[in-house]
Amino acid sequence: LDIYGEIGDNSTGATVGGFAASETRGTLLAVGTSAPQDGSVRPGAGSRNVWLSVTPSDLGTTSFTWLTSFAMDSAEEALNPVLAKVNDDLFMVAWNTSAGQLNYLFVDGTGARLGDIATAEGSVSDCQPIVHDGTLVWDATGSG
Repeated sequence: LDIYGEIGDNSTGATVGGFAASETRGTLLAVGTSAPQDGSVRPGAGSRNVWLSVTPSDLGTTSFTWLTSFAMDSAEEALNPVLAKVNDDLFMVAWNTSAGQLNYLFVDGTGARLGDIATAEGSVSDCQPIVHDGTLVWDATGSG
């Protein structure tokens, strides 16, 4: 992800939310969010979208994919992305939206989507999801 701005710009509008490896596929996966990085808005402004990058473990060429497509001036944006390793070739990317919705998507070790974006009750938290008895679980608390 090329970050727009000058050296010393502290507000980039970009985050990294997760990192995992697939030994089966020989890849390194990362997810995050970013506002537009084309100079069309001030650094750190604009709606954030979820991105996924996949890099061969020999550090060859990285592929980069946008998983969401909120408009730059949308009131809705993606927040708090996480990447959970279900097994060596199955990963869940999850994120909250500013509308209070939990979205998730499964990808394989090459970054290929394994279905459409789905929604569920709940939210992503600072706790990393884990697989327990065949189910992805994590801890999240309400706001009172």
